[in-house]
Amino acid sequence: MSCSICGASARVLETNFHGAIVDCVECGSYVVSAEVLKKKEFSGKVVAVQATRLWLVSQRLGHNHRPVITADTVRWVK
Repeated sequence: MSCSICGASARVLETNFHGAIVDCVECGSYVVSAEVLKKKEFSGKVVAVQATRLWLVSQRLGHNHRPVITADTVRWVK
């Protein structure tokens, strides 16, 4: 599978109806909700790579080692 953020090759550690746990060399480890995955796939929305990576870093600095990207936290390209 590819990274849901940047499209690079990534390992999916787990997937279920809630979403997926992804480990990307470029973006790190994170959880992405099924809702975000569906929006990305069916509406053609594009994740804002830099903004999302910055958000992930801020979450990790707050000791959230595996941030969850949800419909409320995802950064889309306008």
